[in-house]
Amino acid sequence: MNFSHNIDSICAAIRSAQHPTLTHPAHLRLASVMAIFIPPKHAGMDTESCPDLLFIQKADTKGYPWRNQMAFPGGIQDPQDPTSLDTAFREVTEELAISRDQLEPIGFLGDYRTTQDTIIQGFSAIWTKKSAIDFDTSEISRVITIPLAELMAWHEKQDYHRTRPAGPMELTYPFEDMLIWGATAKIVFHLMEILLHPQKKR
Repeated sequence: MNFSHNIDSICAAIRSAQHPTLTHPAHLRLASVMAIFIPPKHAGMDTESCPDLLFIQKADTKGYPWRNQMAFPGGIQDPQDPTSLDTAFREVTEELAISRDQLEPIGFLGDYRTTQDTIIQGFSAIWTKKSAIDFDTSEISRVITIPLAELMAWHEKQDYHRTRPAGPMELTYPFEDMLIWGATAKIVFHLMEILLHPQKKR
């Protein structure tokens, strides 16, 4: 299966799409995550190729609510953060040492409710000035880049467009020995639908 989504077409699709929005009751926490696209040129690939997406795997720490889970970098909004987007940028810098000036914002990806009384707000960006990643192993066990084309192929193979699973462990995206599920899988699902089925009303 051939997917010809280059970074320009991805940006256009995200910016023109409708994204899920939720009310933000005061008793729910707000968090922000950043879906970071790695341009093909960083991997020595043709610029018309699909980029990679950057994920983190949470640390294998007993009692940690997100133990071993795959996620986009991000975290809980700080009262001093001016906006939710600022939260996402701050968390990326704190978690991975990727500074704000290395990222080109693309746009909003929507609101997603978790089982931890939290609403996650998704954002997206391009890693324009790739550099070394530095992370705290007490919080993150590893950083993984996944080809966007592989996520698209799985989405189509599972026919998620017509038969989206409802359960948190039914909507999944496997990669090697890892499994994306939960709120992160919801964001990936929405992104796949934007890119593969842009005409669908959401």
